[in-house]
Amino acid sequence: DNYRQSLALAKDARTATNLGVALLWNGNPDGAIQALQRALEIDPNYEWADYYLGVSLARKHEFEKAEEALDNALKLRPEFPEAEFYRGLVYAGQGRFQQAEPDLYAAVHSRPDAAATHYYLGSVLMRLGKEKEGESELEISRRLDPGFKPGQSMNPLGSSDGDQPTSGRTSPQ
Repeated sequence: DNYRQSLALAKDARTATNLGVALLWNGNPDGAIQALQRALEIDPNYEWADYYLGVSLARKHEFEKAEEALDNALKLRPEFPEAEFYRGLVYAGQGRFQQAEPDLYAAVHSRPDAAATHYYLGSVLMRLGKEKEGESELEISRRLDPGFKPGQSMNPLGSSDGDQPTSGRTSPQ
């Protein structure tokens, strides 16, 4: 695999993280995890590496490890709507809907224009028996993006150019 060669050359956390994101985007979560772990070896305080590690682990349904990585990202950067959103998805993926609810509400508050935030919050609220609130969130999601499909994006909170971590508001700093 060529990525292993690139990973060996990565001397900074951002480069290793970008490689991990590219691998994840191209359907290689195992390679992504290796690259992101390398990024965290280089800089254990790089919150974007923890975030994308959590996303990668969640993609493999390794929810406990994903939760740990996302918790680390939020410790490093408490105002991190992407990490709150994905941690909410991780909780929901484990059937922990009451824990998912506050993270998904925070994501809606941070990104009220993202259909995904409303969709997943609405789904969790429905699972919690809060039909009126859930249906309201689902309707907002449909209004914002009638073509939205769950799981269509690695970064449902929206970056402008295909979920690359170097774009827009979701950019690693």
